[in-house]
Parts: sequence; C-alpha cells; structure tokens
Amino acid sequence: MFYFYDSEQTAENANYYKGKLFENVLKRYLQELGFAVELRQKRNSLEYDLEGTARLDGRRLYGEAKAHGKPIAGEVFSSFVGKLFPLHAQDRQLSGVFLSTSALTSEAEDYLRSLEGTGLKLRVFTGDKLLLDICSVLGLPQSHTVEAVARDLNVFPLSMHLLVTSSGPFLLQVCAGDGGATPSAFLLVREDGRVVSDALFLQAVKQNLSDLKELTPILPQNRQSVGRKDIPEGLIVGNDWADYRLPAPPQFFVGRDAITERLLSVLTGAANPGVVQLKSRSGVGKSSLMAFLTARLQQSGVSVQLYDARNIKSVLDVWSVVQRFTAANSPPADGGDVETQMCAILSRPVSRSVLIIDQFEYTFAFPDLFEAYELSPCGRQATTTRQCSIRPEKRSAYDLRRFKDFS
Repeated sequence: MFYFYDSEQTAENANYYKGKLFENVLKRYLQELGFAVELRQKRNSLEYDLEGTARLDGRRLYGEAKAHGKPIAGEVFSSFVGKLFPLHAQDRQLSGVFLSTSALTSEAEDYLRSLEGTGLKLRVFTGDKLLLDICSVLGLPQSHTVEAVARDLNVFPLSMHLLVTSSGPFLLQVCAGDGGATPSAFLLVREDGRVVSDALFLQAVKQNLSDLKELTPILPQNRQSVGRKDIPEGLIVGNDWADYRLPAPPQFFVGRDAITERLLSVLTGAANPGVVQLKSRSGVGKSSLMAFLTARLQQSGVSVQLYDARNIKSVLDVWSVVQRFTAANSPPADGGDVETQMCAILSRPVSRSVLIIDQFEYTFAFPDLFEAYELSPCGRQATTTRQCSIRPEKRSAYDLRRFKDFS
C-alpha cells in the first residue's frame, strides 16, 4: 500500500499533494529505467500525466498515474487507452504505461485483454506489484532486511508499505507489539536502510495519516516496549434481562423469529449471498439480533466472526480482520491481496464463512475506512447485495415481534 505525506498539506489539499507526490516518485522511477520524463504534458488538447523519451533509442512513452484508493474502473482505464490510440497510429513504436496504487476492476482487466493483437505496447503496473518494482528500481532496502530491523527493535513485522514524501520515499513497516497480532506500531526506514529517528517527523506523519493515528512510532535508540493492541471479536452484551443499555445476550433474545430464520436461510443457503445489509433506526435491536445470529450460525457449524466497527479504526485494522477471517499467513498489502485472500475462502472445506460487522455507521465519517470495507467483504467474486429493513409494529423492551421482509 502507498502512503503520501507533504509537510505543506492540509485536510483540504491532501489529495492534490497525493497526486503530486505520486507523479514525482514515478518520474524518478522511469528516469531510473532510462527515460527522460516530463510531467503533465498536453498533446492535441489532451493531458498526459507522464511523457518520456528513451535515452537509448528515442522511443516515446506516455503514462497515466492514478493514486486512487478504489480499484480502477473500466471507463477510467479505457479513457487512457483512447488517448493513446491516435498517437499509436502515428508512431507504432511508442509505449504506454498505466501506473496505479490500486488494482484494475474485472471490467478494466477484460478491456486490457481485448487489446491483445492491436499492436499497442501497453504495460500495466498496479498495487503491490508497482510498489515492489519501485522499491527494486530505486534500490530501497529489501523487505526481509526491514523485517529484521523490526525484530531487532523488539516488535513483530506485519506488513510493509511505501511512504512517499517531498523529501523522498521511505519504507513504512507496520508492526505488532509484544504478543500481539494486530497493528500497534510502525517504523520508517530510509533509502540507506537506517531507521528514522526524528521524533517530530514521525509524529507529523502519524497525525496526518489516519491509518497510523492509533499506532506507536518506533525510535531506533533502544528496544521498544509496545503495548498489545487487539481488535476484540464479538460484542459487549448485557448480563441479564434488566440490562436494557446493552444488546440482549443470545440466551435472553426473544421474538423476531421471521427475520432470524430469513437471515439464516440466506446465509446458509446454496447460493452465495454476497453482502447482506441489515438496516433500521437506532435502538430497534440490530446488535442484539447480530449477537443471536452469530450464536445460531456457530451452532450450525458455520465459520462466523462478529466485530464492532468502532474497534476497527483504520484501513490497516480492516485488513487485519481480513487476515484473521481468511486465516492468511500475512495481512493484505493492498486491495489485490484483499481480493486474493477473500476469494481463497471459496476453496475451503467448510460449508460457509460469514463476517459480521456491527455499528457500521461508524465508518461513514472516515472515507478511507469506508472504501476499505468496499474492497474487503467479498472481493469481486460475489457482489450481490441484499437489504433488510427492521420495522417494529409493536415495540417493547425485549420483544420486537414483526419486521419488514427483505426488499
């Protein structure tokens, strides 16, 4: 995953600096590959993010740079190809390159395959593939070297990312504390392999990157003692009938039989339900229903995990949940890894796996976090969305008898 930080950025102009920093690191990357590169050049009233000339043979290069969080849609990718074809008709030797922080959607990949046989020389590098190639071409330290540094500092390496700043690129290693399995700390490694020791810079990065705000920056002066940060599974529920301030525990859950059976039928049926949304106003009993539904699914032998969204505070936390849910060896490094890990569930011997996120409205205030969920629930293999609305006609403290069915 790519991160971007400029000391001049604010909440209002962060996207501008994100695009600018991405283009600058790509310019350096292409220069190392043997091209003289200019940024944002216009040809026939159309702008190209990257325009280069090969020093060896004068071959022209035109590139697109997309620092997007969401996968690249087919229309975005085809728009760039459409700009290339008139130039390709005039110069059959030119090359195109599409460089993106996020992967192509299946529609964009289908369109890319349709270009075979056209003679257009187009290379596509996205997500983690692009990140690793940039690190290799720029001569940044290898991942095993950075992981060894983290272990020497008494933290456990989880995932490595690239932080692009106005002063150059850094490797950003996300780590777990002693005995932990979820992100709790991070360290920055310079191009020369040394760990960044500037506490003010580390704090500035931490405060400006939402994924790092809950993490402890690691300093190289001494071995670290980082507290364990965990993402608890399950919900906090009441202890008895009278505890109305918390969701009802499964053993005290009553009523709502129709919607419970409907949900169980959808989640355990032969068809893949994709994403099911349970929607209603606050206080109706959605959390109580989720806790009860989890217990019923577990009794049926379904692999199910339930989380309170308020405990999942960053994209890194979302991906940590994905790793736990899919039982992968390492957390995803980008959206492509998320899809790979989620789709691997389809080959499991278990009949069904269900991931439940309660209090999802918490994510609406955090766009990056919300987008991470869009990438994570089911990849591109199961995109069906079913909606269910809860509407009580008679409401008491513990028994909501009737609910509207699926829409």
